[in-house]
Amino acid sequence: MGEPVTIRVVVADDHALIRTGIATLLDSLDDLELVGDAADGEALLAVVDATRPDVVVMDVNMAGMDGITATRLVLERHPEVVVLVLSMVEDDASLAAAIEAKASGYILKASTTDQLPHAIRTVAAGGAVFDSRMVERLVHRRPAPVAERPFPMLTDRELEVLGHLARGEANQTIARSLTISPRTVANHVSNILMKLPALDRTDAVIQARAAGLDRP
Repeated sequence: MGEPVTIRVVVADDHALIRTGIATLLDSLDDLELVGDAADGEALLAVVDATRPDVVVMDVNMAGMDGITATRLVLERHPEVVVLVLSMVEDDASLAAAIEAKASGYILKASTTDQLPHAIRTVAAGGAVFDSRMVERLVHRRPAPVAERPFPMLTDRELEVLGHLARGEANQTIARSLTISPRTVANHVSNILMKLPALDRTDAVIQARAAGLDRP
C-alpha cells in the first residue's frame, strides 16, 4: 500500500479568527494540511499560484475582490484546484453565483466542526457538497422533469450513475459501487451532461436532486 494522501488546503477569509480556527482544526487531522491563507481575493491568487493546493476554502464576502470573482479566477488559472465555499451568507443568489463560478461545494459557517473536514475530503475526491436547505430552495425554482421515469433521454445505466452523482459521490466511489472502471464512469458523466443538458457536473446534481434521485 502507498503512503496516505494528504489534501493540501488554502483558506481565504477576511476574518483572522476564522482563518486561525480552520488552521487549528486542520492541524489536528493527519490527512489535511493548511499550506496557505489569505484575507482577500487578490492575495489568494498569489497564494494559490505559489502553493498549488488541492482545495481552496473560500469566503464569499471579502473586502476588495469577493469570493465569487476569486473562485472564477482561481479555476481559470488552476483548473486542477477545487473550491469549497464556506460562508455565513445563506441566500439563494450567493449559492447560484457560486455554482455558476464552478465551486464544488457551499457550506455554512454554522456547520459543525466535523462537517468542514468531510466537505474538504469530498470535493477533493471529485464530489460535490452543498448545504441541503439551500439546494432544496434552489431546485424548487426549477421545473422537475415531467415523466414517470425521470430523464427519459438517459439510459438505465446513465440514470443509475446520475443517482450516485446526486448523492455527492466521486467517480471512484461510483465505479466501485457499480463494478465498472472510473473511465467508464467518466464517459457516462460526459453523456449525462450532454443529454440533460447540464452546464456542468454541479448543474446535473441540482437537476437530479430536484427529481428526487438523491434518495437511495
